Formats: sequence, C-alpha cells, structure tokens
Amino acid sequence: MRKEIQRRKDSKVTAKATEDRQFRFWDQWLPEGQAHRLLMVEVASRALTDLTPGFDRLFTTTGQTAPEAKFELSPDGRFVAATINTTPPPYNDFLNNDIYLVSTDGSGALKNLTADNKGTDGEAVFAPDSRSFVYRRTETPYYNGEFAKLWRHDLASGKNTPLTEELDYGIGSAAFGPDGRSLWVTAEEKGVSPIFKMRADGSGFASVFKTGTSSGFDVVGNRAVFLNSTAERPDELFVMELRTGAARQVTRFNEALLVQLDLARREDYWFEGAAGDRIHGSVFFPPGFDASKPYPLLQLMHGGPHTMVGDAWNYRWNAHVFAAAGYVVTWVNRHGSTGFGEKFCQSILNEWGDKPLEDILKSTDYLLARFRNIDPKRLAAAGGSYGGYMAAWVAGHTDRFACLINHAGVNDFITQYGADTTSFGFSKVLGGAPWDNPEGMQRNNPTTYAKNFKTPMLIIHGQLDYRVPYVNGTALYGIYKAMNLPARLVVFPNENHWILTPQNSIYWNWEFQSWLARWTGGIPTLTKPTFDPE
Repeated sequence: MRKEIQRRKDSKVTAKATEDRQFRFWDQWLPEGQAHRLLMVEVASRALTDLTPGFDRLFTTTGQTAPEAKFELSPDGRFVAATINTTPPPYNDFLNNDIYLVSTDGSGALKNLTADNKGTDGEAVFAPDSRSFVYRRTETPYYNGEFAKLWRHDLASGKNTPLTEELDYGIGSAAFGPDGRSLWVTAEEKGVSPIFKMRADGSGFASVFKTGTSSGFDVVGNRAVFLNSTAERPDELFVMELRTGAARQVTRFNEALLVQLDLARREDYWFEGAAGDRIHGSVFFPPGFDASKPYPLLQLMHGGPHTMVGDAWNYRWNAHVFAAAGYVVTWVNRHGSTGFGEKFCQSILNEWGDKPLEDILKSTDYLLARFRNIDPKRLAAAGGSYGGYMAAWVAGHTDRFACLINHAGVNDFITQYGADTTSFGFSKVLGGAPWDNPEGMQRNNPTTYAKNFKTPMLIIHGQLDYRVPYVNGTALYGIYKAMNLPARLVVFPNENHWILTPQNSIYWNWEFQSWLARWTGGIPTLTKPTFDPE
C-alpha cells in the first residue's frame, strides 16, 4: 500500500473518479482503497502493535487524519473505546458512528457497543475503574438540531443507559471525578458555556463555573484543568479545585498584547423576537463611543444554523475588529440557535429563513429604539455559511440594509444538496429531496426570491470549499450581475470553508471593511494588503 500511495503521488495523471455517494469532505477527496489503523506504542520498548489488523474502511469520512478520530484508552490499559463509522463505501446510507471496544492485546478483536442506535455515538470517557464509560449520543441520523445527550455503557452487562435525557441541554465534553461518583460536563446555556457537575447516575445537575466559554476539561487527582475564553480574552488555562469548584487562571499568554488594544465595550440584551420568544443578543460599541454622534450598525449573522454565539473569543469573525472600524456591532442568537432549549433549536425545521429574519429585523428595531444615534440609513448585515444563506435570504425579503456580505453562503439548495454530506441532512431539514418535495426546497431557497434582490452584496468564497461548494458563490454573483446589481466577488483559490492563511485572513478583513465603508461609512482599520513576497 505504501508503494501504491507513493505511485499515486508521483503520477502525472491528476484525474479523480468515483461512484460513491460521498467522495469528498471539507477540502479533500476521501482516500480511495485506504483504511485507518489504530496503533499502540509501548513507550519503554517502542514496540508497535496494530490493534485493528484487517480493518477495511475509514474510521471517519468527515476528516481523513488521525486527530479527527476519537478514541479513549481505559485506565487499566486493556481496552480502547474508539468512535468508528459503520457505513461502508459507497456510503449510500446515513453515516453512522458507533463506539467499538478494541482490545489492546493485539488480537484485533472489535465489538460494536452502540449498534442499537442509528444516530451518532462517540467521544467515550472511561470511569476510573475501567468498568464503564460515558459517551455522547444523538438518535436522529445526520441532524445537528438534536441535542447530544450523555449516556453510560456498562462493560459487564453491555447495557446502555441515558443520563441526561430529561435535561434540555446539549452535552459537550465530559470527565469523571477521581472517585468515579461524579461527572463534570460542559454545555451551552443562554450565551455562555459553563462547567456543570452531576452525579454519575445523572442526578444533581448544577452549574459550577459560568464565566465565558469553557472546554477541554481534564481531571488530574482532585483538580481539573480546562480552557476558558471570553469575548474580551482568548483561551487561557484554568485550574479548578474539584472539592470546592473554585477556579483560577494560571496562564496569561495574551495579557501583554491585550492591554495594548482598545477593545469594544460589550453588552448583552434581550428582546421579543419571532413567535413572541425572548431572543438573546450581544452588542459591541466602538472604542470611544459617543452617544451624541451617529454610527452605522453591523448585524453579524452566525452560521450553523445550530450553533450559538456566546461569551467567547472569536478568531475569524471578531466583533472587536469591526467595532474598531467605527461600527456598532451585534450578534443575535436567533431561532435555530443552540443553548436555549431543543425546541427553540429545532424551530426552523423546514423553515430555514423565516423566524431568523424576523429576529434579525426585530433586533435592529430594538437597537434603533434604544440607541438613537444608530443611523437607520447605514445598516449592514453579514454572515458566513448559514449566515451567508441569511445574507442571501435578507436580500430576497427586505431592502432595509445598505449592504450585505455573504461568505461561503448556502445560496442555492439544488447545488448544495449534492455537497459532501449535506444531502443526508437536507432531506430532514427541508422535508425531503428536491424531487420528492420541490415546493419545500424552492420555498426555502434564497435564489427563488432573486427578483427582489436590490441590496449591494459582497460575495466571498474559498475555491477549495467542499462543505458549501464554490459554485454557490459564483451562482449568486452571476444572478446579481445578470440583474445589473452592485456586487463584488472575492475568491481564495487555496482556501476552504474558512479563510485560515494569515495573509489571506488580513485580505479578507480588508475586503470586508472596505465594502462596509463603501456603502455605510466607517473607517477601515487596514490598508490594502500587497501581494509582494515578504
């Protein structure tokens, strides 16, 4: 196999061919005829043991490298609980991740412990006595509007038991306390991501540490270490005393830089949105905000759609950057967001744009009424992925905004239906395949409302974006130009769904700010980047 892989790399033929339903993901094609292996290394002797000899498929089709695979070694060293995709090529059915118990004795024995569930099982965490583990489980295949619940598997009986079924929370990471009688988990809650403590049987669920957004919780003895960020501070390491729940920050990697920055002042707010529901938002005021001077407003629309904008540092869509250019900036956790209950999260099923648009417009009304110096003629909205979808949806339903920015947006559902794994989920989200429910597909399709397009649109896309294929961007741009409407297309040939290369990220921000300044005023904080080598 090694020779074959090298032969393919050296070949001057670059064509790719497939007959599989899923054949690529994110920015890569799935490796044809290859399989993952789980290997164990004895540290002292450096002896290498293949724990999955003869395994004939990829552990995961949504990431081809080992870090994407989830596996957990039991404390006694006898087993590995590995998350493995059970759907073989050509992937004609829903992709289904299960947890396999893999023996470390080199026998190659694998046992599927969660075959009873057609949804996704994964991210096992062993109890200290190695007799059981907890894991995250969803039961609806390929639908991320369902909250992940925490379950427990008992190795002796083989029984799977729900622990958080009655809680209206989606569980993130989990860790056992040192005695195995308590669990520590993260979960989103109304704009923050606290750490919660519960008993090992699922009872006694209560928040312990609520500041900002916490992740990566790892227990060592009677202490735990975890990452925590806020909207004003990137991730730093914290240590928690498990007996008391007291936590303290132990690193300050970014402190020297942060004190040099004039960050925006942030304020949370609540307003009445669609269906009379209370909606959460955050507003960021430009440094030196003067209530007597007029300011433009930038609505940032988050992606997902089932995610939450919380008290966390954002590395790509940072509100402080846009506020520094002179904008009042707001994020809204509109209908469909996580962290506000599963019913709220699923409220956009088969209605992707309706309630979210109403929330965005009512948020705008709320801010205009509360802050009279926001200029109603200088409103802008921007978003990426599903947020880009919302930019296109806004364009088809209102001309209230002076300009829009659409990054990697789902702009045409027929195109998107065939993208990586989204066709599996779209049948659930939109009430069926295009040929089974064309009315539902078209009703939710932004381009259906192209006759209403008027608002100037900046369209940005990575050419290696297989999650939301690049043609989504060029199609929307083509429609705008065919209608003789103002639009600008920015393409990054070597970027995927996210613009990650540092120089490209700077250029992305320059295009973003320049478009806003062109239509709403404001002063870009960046000069135009050059293409000269450093």
